[in-house]
Amino acid sequence: MVTNDKKLTINELFVQATQYHQKDNLEAAEELYKKILQKDSNYISAHNNLGLIFKNSGKIEKAKTCFEKVIEINSEIAEPHNNLGLIFQMLGQNKKAINCYEKSIKIDPNYSSAYYNRASVSHNMGDTKIAKSYYEKAIELKPNYVEAYNNLGILCNQINENEKSILYFRKAININSLYYDAYFNLALVFDKIGQNEKAINSYEEAIKVNPNFSNAYNNLGILYKNEGKYQKAQECYEMAIKISPEFSDAYNNLGVILSDLGKTQDAIYNYSESFMHNNKNKNAQLNLINDLTFYKSNKSNDLKNPIIIANDALRDVYCNFTFEDLLKDKNLTVFFNNSNKVFNEVKHFIDDLNFNETQTFRRNPLHFNCKRHHRLFNKFNMIPKFCFSCFKIQIDPKNVLELFKLFFIFDGIKFTDNNWRKCMIETRPEISGAYKGYIYCSSMREVNKILEHISPTLKKFIKCKINIKRGCSEFYKTFPNYKQTDENEKDFMQYNDKWKKIEEEDDNKILNVKKIYKETIKGFSLSDFLIMKHWLSYAKIINDNSYKDITEDIPNSELISDLISDQLDFRKKQIL
Repeated sequence: MVTNDKKLTINELFVQATQYHQKDNLEAAEELYKKILQKDSNYISAHNNLGLIFKNSGKIEKAKTCFEKVIEINSEIAEPHNNLGLIFQMLGQNKKAINCYEKSIKIDPNYSSAYYNRASVSHNMGDTKIAKSYYEKAIELKPNYVEAYNNLGILCNQINENEKSILYFRKAININSLYYDAYFNLALVFDKIGQNEKAINSYEEAIKVNPNFSNAYNNLGILYKNEGKYQKAQECYEMAIKISPEFSDAYNNLGVILSDLGKTQDAIYNYSESFMHNNKNKNAQLNLINDLTFYKSNKSNDLKNPIIIANDALRDVYCNFTFEDLLKDKNLTVFFNNSNKVFNEVKHFIDDLNFNETQTFRRNPLHFNCKRHHRLFNKFNMIPKFCFSCFKIQIDPKNVLELFKLFFIFDGIKFTDNNWRKCMIETRPEISGAYKGYIYCSSMREVNKILEHISPTLKKFIKCKINIKRGCSEFYKTFPNYKQTDENEKDFMQYNDKWKKIEEEDDNKILNVKKIYKETIKGFSLSDFLIMKHWLSYAKIINDNSYKDITEDIPNSELISDLISDQLDFRKKQIL
């Protein structure tokens, strides 16, 4: 605290106060500024500096009063108008802030900070043209204005002037090589334009300058993950969490890595941590819901959040029914209503999740998935080896009631020959028929074995059409001979060894962890329930009234309606 100041003049007190202020001894500085104002209530600099202390300590209204008092005493000083503008900006009163900055600039046309702040307001309001002109003016007046170069770089990145953006960030770094925000922002641009190596280097530079830069560690982890460098990615996410223990996105990203490595229990733990620190983190919610499909929680050990609790409860509902019970119409109603009661307890967490999945995968091997196939096909115009040897049983349910039954039949399938491919049910308005079910097999022998097992049940409860097909329709359009085989399953179209090499190279680049399979556990999960709700909304939209045999409590869904419209448009274009 300040003592022995009685003999000091007001100006000497002010010098002492500013010294305290500069040394961040704000309590002592505040005390002296107040003493000065007791002696002279019109001491402008004391009002202004006291306002700065209040602003930086979050005492916004007190700060506002101080700056307004300065302007009341003398309205022809530029700085208090600028400072008052900052207060209005903090309060979200942008028009008032702009007015203050403009007054400041009018009083002092060379006041670079006022131009910078004026640019910042327009930038936040989305008026990039005006913001750009004011940033440029601030730099003209102050050529080493590192913050202005940085913000101008951010603006140019937002309007896709990528080269200019890179130039401005590099200028900021040249002015101040320790300005880690500029390294970070530079990395964002390189990532955006696909220059991964440069992005990685920039994040590493940011971390070198600021070893506690958790966001840089998190983003660096994302880049490493995309390159298949799982160990490095994991280390980055763990470091981000160590620095910022409440970093929800880092927990979620770490969960994704662990899930891909087959460590589902650990993944769920991290998704739960992410959810705990931010229960509106939609990515964590969705990842948690999806991974619970592959893992039955240990109630004594797992983190208990509402989603896990609901998932466990839904599995318990399912266990109260026998296999044949669930294939009877009246029991489906009871099952769905009981499940809906469980769902309603967590509904407020996930209502806005926009869960629009149309497919249920009952077996989902990580290394062989359709997205990976399509990427390879589109990149190299080749059929992946896995798809080349693919046969499928196609089942066409007539309505959503039969689709539900097919779900439960699929859940009870006994696969032969250690089948690790997927079976799938989905809504497909873009192709013939509204509903589809598929079981993917590696040979006709496997097809016949599975059909022998499920055909009696299908005939008894669904009576739907069954077709045997080869592979993927997308590939067939490009390679018409792809689906042709003779009775001995010999391919008329042989797989090219060169393609195989390309495929393997792609695998190694994208995922260096091979043949990690996540097999869906039997039963019922929250993911399944959300997908079923989607099916029911879909049925209502296409006037399939069989949904009423399950429940009539299905709200209209604009999301699903738009999705169906897009799919039908796609189908029309394909036909044309």
